[in-house]
Amino acid sequence: MTRTIAIIAAMLLGVLQIHAQDPMSRAEQILSRLDSCMVSLSYTCTVDSGSVPIEIEGKLTAQQDCYRAEGNGLVIICDGPTRWTVDPQAKEVYIEDAGGVREVLLYSDRLVRLEISDVDYMPLSADTSMFSLDCSSLGDEWVITDLRGE
Repeated sequence: MTRTIAIIAAMLLGVLQIHAQDPMSRAEQILSRLDSCMVSLSYTCTVDSGSVPIEIEGKLTAQQDCYRAEGNGLVIICDGPTRWTVDPQAKEVYIEDAGGVREVLLYSDRLVRLEISDVDYMPLSADTSMFSLDCSSLGDEWVITDLRGE
């Protein structure tokens, strides 16, 4: 799950570091803007995982404390308090407690390289269904691992 958190951190930190000379101050600007708009973007980045760097690319949509990141075969969905990491090919879902968008600031030291494109700011959406997952809609062949509260 540490790899999953690092992937999430890299994806969301991308949102926070767009054109930033001082990443932490720019991060606060973007975080405050997520309360009033939705952002979507494409990203490519490298995360230092300790032994082997992880190359990640995909798309991210975020608003308020919610996000949805799709890339490298995974879909990571967060409604703020809960995060679902979905591997559609393996038919696995990991459910974890989450700290919303701000949790990614804890992993900023792992980001090695970042490229952001196709950044789009939109009005907040009242339909937040893209930021949650109803596991009861998945078939019996899916393995669902609930790690909340551990």
